[in-house]
Parts: sequence; C-alpha cells; structure tokens
Amino acid sequence: MAGLAPLLDAYLGVQQSLAKDDAKSAQKSFAELVTSVESFDPRSPDEARRVWSAVAKPLLAAARGGQHGASIDELRRSFDSASVGLIEALQRFGNPLEEPLRLAYCPMAFDDRGAQWLQHAEEIENPYFGAEMYRCGEIRAASAPGQRLSAETAESDEPARAAPPDHSKH
Repeated sequence: MAGLAPLLDAYLGVQQSLAKDDAKSAQKSFAELVTSVESFDPRSPDEARRVWSAVAKPLLAAARGGQHGASIDELRRSFDSASVGLIEALQRFGNPLEEPLRLAYCPMAFDDRGAQWLQHAEEIENPYFGAEMYRCGEIRAASAPGQRLSAETAESDEPARAAPPDHSKH
C-alpha cells in the first residue's frame, strides 16, 4: 500500500531524531506523522480499511503524544507506542518504501522490558538510548520493498504491550 509511505517516512524521521537525542526534530517528525495518519484512508478492499482503522487509532494517539511530548523520555514512550502500530501495519500491508526496512530490538529499553522499532540502517541506531547506547540491540528481521514483515519474528521474546490511553475523548 503505497499510501503508507509518508507515514513510514515521518516515523523514520522520529527514529533518527531520537537516536541522535534531538527532541525538537522528533516533535516535528511526530507532527508529520499525525498529518500522515489523519490523511491516510485506504479505499479498498474493505478488509484493508478495517485493519487500518484498528491500527490508526492507537498510532494517532501515540503520534499526538509525541508531537506534544515535553521530554525526551515522553517522546521515546510515544515512539514505542507508534512502533507497535507501524510494525503491525507492515505485517498486514507490507513495506511500501523503495528500500528495505529492518525490525530492531533492544532488550534493555524501558527498564529491561525491551522494545522494537523499524529503521533503514543495517546497523542498530537505538532511538531509546540515543548516544548513551547507540548500538544497543539487534536486527531481528528485514522487510524488502513490497514484502510483509513476519508476525512471528516481530513477536518473539517481547511481551505484549497495552495500547496508550486515548485522551482525545476528554
């Protein structure tokens, strides 16, 4: 689904910014992610629309949280939630970009709970620790252009996370 490309571009901007400990740039990329999520609307088939609506709500909440995050730690928590949604989108729809995406994992993120993310680079660029532990983690899988990310790989060794709270109704 080519329409997912702007979402992934914005998300990868967040990943790169957090890996460089650049909070301002991460907020800007989160704002781009909000716009991309709000404007993406798969036209068909109905199954794609249903799947997207389930992914979009928590992804949008995470992106809005990141857009307004006051600290780098808040931005990283929002990024973690956004990663869950985009990993699911890649499992369902495949990689819409012209280059491979890699699924990375850091077992030490969030007090050793661990966290996954997507990145372009072949070597780890850790958005959860930035310069402190830039190369901490491992590449677990790659998704070539048009290829779906394996659900089994994305789930291994990582506990399930609850979706972020939806504050848009308050």
